[in-house]
Amino acid sequence: MSRRSHLEYLLIVLVASALLAASLQPALAAEPSSTGGSGEGNLISERFGLASSHLMLTDPQTMRRQLDAMADAQVRWVRCGFAWTDLEVQRGKWDFSRTDFLVEEAAKRGIKVLGILGASPSWANGGQDYRYPPTDLSAWRSYVYRVAARYRGRITAWEIWNEENIANFWKPKADPRAYVRLLGPASGEIRRASPGAKVIFGGVAGLGQLYLRDCFEAGAAKYIDAIAYHPYATEMWGSCNPYDLVPKEERCLEVLGQMKALISHYSAKPLEIWLTEFGYNTNGWWGTVDEKTQAAYMLRTLVNYASEGVDKVFYYSLWDESPYSWWHDHFGLLNNDFSAKPAFHYYKAFERNIGAAASADRGAILSSSCSRPSSLEVHPFRLPDGSLAAAAWKTDDRADSLSLVVGGAALENPERVNLVTGARQPLEGIERGRDGEIIVRGLPVGKVPVILRFDARPGAFPGSIWYLAEGTTDWGFDTAITIANPNERPVTARVTYMMAEGARTRPDLELPARSQTVLHPAEDLGKTDFSTRVECVEGRTIAVDRRMTWTGPGAASAEGHSSVGVTSTSSTWYLPEGSSRWGFETWLLVQNPNGREATLSLTYMTEGVGPRTFEKKIGGNSRASFNMAADIGEADASIKVESDLPVVAERAVYRGNRREGHGSVGTTRPALEYFLAEGTTDWGFKTYLLVQNPNGQEATVTVTYMTPSGPREQAPFTMPAGSRKTIRVNDVLPPVDFSARITGSLPIIAERAMYWDSPFGEACHDSIGLSELSTVTCLPDGDTQGGTETWTLVQNPNARKVSIRVTYLTPTGEGNVTFTDTLEPNSRKTYNMAEHIPDGKAAVLVNCETAGSTIAVERTMYWNARGAGTGTIGASD
Repeated sequence: MSRRSHLEYLLIVLVASALLAASLQPALAAEPSSTGGSGEGNLISERFGLASSHLMLTDPQTMRRQLDAMADAQVRWVRCGFAWTDLEVQRGKWDFSRTDFLVEEAAKRGIKVLGILGASPSWANGGQDYRYPPTDLSAWRSYVYRVAARYRGRITAWEIWNEENIANFWKPKADPRAYVRLLGPASGEIRRASPGAKVIFGGVAGLGQLYLRDCFEAGAAKYIDAIAYHPYATEMWGSCNPYDLVPKEERCLEVLGQMKALISHYSAKPLEIWLTEFGYNTNGWWGTVDEKTQAAYMLRTLVNYASEGVDKVFYYSLWDESPYSWWHDHFGLLNNDFSAKPAFHYYKAFERNIGAAASADRGAILSSSCSRPSSLEVHPFRLPDGSLAAAAWKTDDRADSLSLVVGGAALENPERVNLVTGARQPLEGIERGRDGEIIVRGLPVGKVPVILRFDARPGAFPGSIWYLAEGTTDWGFDTAITIANPNERPVTARVTYMMAEGARTRPDLELPARSQTVLHPAEDLGKTDFSTRVECVEGRTIAVDRRMTWTGPGAASAEGHSSVGVTSTSSTWYLPEGSSRWGFETWLLVQNPNGREATLSLTYMTEGVGPRTFEKKIGGNSRASFNMAADIGEADASIKVESDLPVVAERAVYRGNRREGHGSVGTTRPALEYFLAEGTTDWGFKTYLLVQNPNGQEATVTVTYMTPSGPREQAPFTMPAGSRKTIRVNDVLPPVDFSARITGSLPIIAERAMYWDSPFGEACHDSIGLSELSTVTCLPDGDTQGGTETWTLVQNPNARKVSIRVTYLTPTGEGNVTFTDTLEPNSRKTYNMAEHIPDGKAAVLVNCETAGSTIAVERTMYWNARGAGTGTIGASD
């Protein structure tokens, strides 16, 4: 932290801001450029940390205590010094014992390190103290390279010096050009020693805008990935009072806009913005606050910057290093004896309630009011499970009464978080609006933030939230996500991608009434693996599926597979199909939308062998892929997934070096009956039924085929406990189209895979079966452009005729086509979209109009003269 006098600093900032405004007027008038990649790409928790500058100088026991406290508060980053003067006290004599210990212990707790490089030893700077820059640039290069290389892959961000814009840390006085002469070689050595590590401009004391401008004039932008500054409240000069410690939320955002404008003016590439220090001192002397005020102001600042997507924010500091309040700063969340100040608990409340969000959700609060609304701050955050967190306070620090109308009818259980204990207490006097919105009245609010939580309402609005575990735009794949809106009114879709590095929410999509919308994630993400969560903001029913395409070796056109999404997570999933024999590769895709790591138990039910179980881990708000062959070698097997947290599971199968492939979502429930609307042994197709017995005892299974000439039953067979059975239907039926009903003496699961020969080689598609029939089914994807075929398969397993209504929903919702038909008992019919939409795209909506009856519906698509195709069940009521 800067020790510069507040008055001196105030004068510099006033002059700097005036000069900056004059020199950057065109840039300030334009739309500010966005910062770099991490601000919107990570969870909020991944963007926040603590500064503990002298961590490496403490003894091992104290270092462990600090890191344990950080882990308890769910801190993801720590900023600390790797001072040259401590690592190479004498030239050529290095001591990394403390930094090695620090990096190892931090990694054990999942804490990432931002290392500060600087503070030259006297032998390298002409015999001066550590605050003088080195005169020996060769030794400086050697230091930077040695440290960055030693921690390559373990430390991914390095900050070059600290507060070099003031004489306290750069003597004899600040010198922008001298700093850039040091920055350039440091950047080069870091990129050589640790490719991919980020280079951060040394955090400037306060705002340092004039100093930053001069450094950019000297060419600093080409050496760095981010700028950093230290926006302490006393240096934001919101009221021109150096003792004014109020967080000044509005002023913080003004400065952020000025920093973005500075980047836009001087840098051709986007640069991130890192706030590597801010804090509130409690030592009881000048420029300090009491401990409760420290906690309130810190939390307000954290929430404020979380809402704005700042790339990294570090609170200074974790721990009061000295017990003597009359001479040393006391910015810590912990006292010197490691007892917690209120701020420690408030930081935990921030991480636990807001940290799992990807970004602020500005559309979640429909309205808010109080007696003095100009000083009201309300910040809502949508969490990956659909729940909502909201923080509110008054910037004037005065008590008031808050009213909120919280949108999203799929929310329930409004609660207030106790910022010290973390407990959640139900709010009283809550009302529901006409469309289900939650109305909160008369909530006390003031200087200390209020954090509210609203749970997602499971099952109350089926089909308003969807999950897709599989997805990639890398490895030669392209992914398209299709969303159907069957409602009579427009709705809004919110799409969140979950990747290994965290979650990212794209701008909302407006879906016209009764329409189909196609989303291409590559336009949002570039090349990456991901899972997807899609939510209807209004809480109304939508339908979502995904098609993935790739061009395998020797293929004449893109191959593909598809799957409908699922509307809920589960701790158990079943996937009957799977093989790592016969030239197949099978991948299990698991999506973890929770804010913490999940432990999985994967059981392979191997045909003719029996079950084998493996333990896996998957990070919070991310997705992981598991290769069957890596676990069990070459085998045919079904899969059972069990998790300590609710997850989503899919499976993809490829053959012939990915010349062909198919995929399907799993199912969460074995059932006594399963239905498969699609199936044929005619037209060159080969159809396989895959039956999984997940029970601890053997089960008897019967298959009934529904053909144009009536039902045909296969002889019953017995399946051992925990096993998989493959039926080649071509060995059972003559050439014929059929649907299937699979019945077990115990609950089972059924799936179907189909293969056919085309002029370009073998192709395939697959789908899980249905354990429940429905009255309404929506199939979002559908296309007849460029020779693409889309077929809807409808199975009537009832003993009586049923009437159905089929509607094709176009992208605009205009020109939709509807027709009706009748299905005979125990039969199946096939409908060609091209007869009604000859050259276009449309979702398919199928209604069973016969009271008391339900049906099964699937969709298949083919292209390139049936050289490739996909199949999936639909979204049903």
